[in-house]
Amino acid sequence: RGGRASREEVGRVGSLDQLYGEPWADKVERIRRASPHGRRSGWALVPLLSKANDDVRQEVFVMQLLRLLERAFPAPLWLRPYAILSTG
Repeated sequence: RGGRASREEVGRVGSLDQLYGEPWADKVERIRRASPHGRRSGWALVPLLSKANDDVRQEVFVMQLLRLLERAFPAPLWLRPYAILSTG
């Protein structure tokens, strides 16, 4: 299923952090402290997904739809929209 957890799996485990490991905010702080550039203004840890030889139009549409749904429905809606940058 591409690394996604069902609500049932999360319910059995207790939380996504328990299922997938270190929470993102904790990971960012750990890497910031270890980085020689972590104290610079503007420093950020950015998750990245790289795809090659792929048409990203469908992904762009789905991310636009997720952002719309995220605004329309209150939490806890388990959506994580991300930015897409087409380079080709």
